[in-house]
Amino acid sequence: MTEGKGTIKPHRALSIWALLARCSIFNIFAVFTVMVLMETACVYGYLEAGQGRTPAEVISGSRISLIFFGALGLVLLILARSQGVLREKSGSAMGRLGLSNRRIFCLQAVYNMLCLWMLFMVQIWAAIGLVRLCGERIGGSVPASFGLFLTFYQSDFLHCLLPMAETGKWVRNLFLLAALSLGAAGGMGKRGCAVLNLLFVVTAVWFVSPIGINFLDLVCMLVYGGAIAMNLWRQFHSHVQ
Repeated sequence: MTEGKGTIKPHRALSIWALLARCSIFNIFAVFTVMVLMETACVYGYLEAGQGRTPAEVISGSRISLIFFGALGLVLLILARSQGVLREKSGSAMGRLGLSNRRIFCLQAVYNMLCLWMLFMVQIWAAIGLVRLCGERIGGSVPASFGLFLTFYQSDFLHCLLPMAETGKWVRNLFLLAALSLGAAGGMGKRGCAVLNLLFVVTAVWFVSPIGINFLDLVCMLVYGGAIAMNLWRQFHSHVQ
């Protein structure tokens, strides 16, 4: 029985996601673990050196944002490589599922989106733990819950990760996740790698920006939107099912 137009049977989607997870998930979890350990070590070292009078200064001075972007680059590389590994090692299994290249691409993009979302969630929770650690070590009269809230507004990096009530940056982050997910689903081809590298550089250089929607955010959204449109056009207009 063939799948209906525009639909994917659940068991086929789960099969593709299971194959993708087998190719990449343990490596991705390893990146998460190393990222958290390195960030914790950097913050501890900064605190032990007696630098930073507020949690926001410690987060900024310890440069944990660089570790996050390094982890992001590794996760993107793992995801992009897993698309090729999937086809090489599981081509026959995928063939038996009867899915078109377009549908497989969409399933890969959804899997990539989930992995990148997990990276952001791990970073946010790690940051919350590190901010609480800084608050305990530095001390002060500000309540812990309010101090956490205040730090996420004082640190541009943390605020860009979790923009609170700022709709513009939530939209930018959604564009970011969609663009990177679709880019990684394109695999390691020459053109796909060039686009994915561009997206990573734009993110690493311009992701951290001041509070409020600004010129850098608009440029990022334009780049992400262009990459999303290009990847969708290539998949839905360049191939015949």
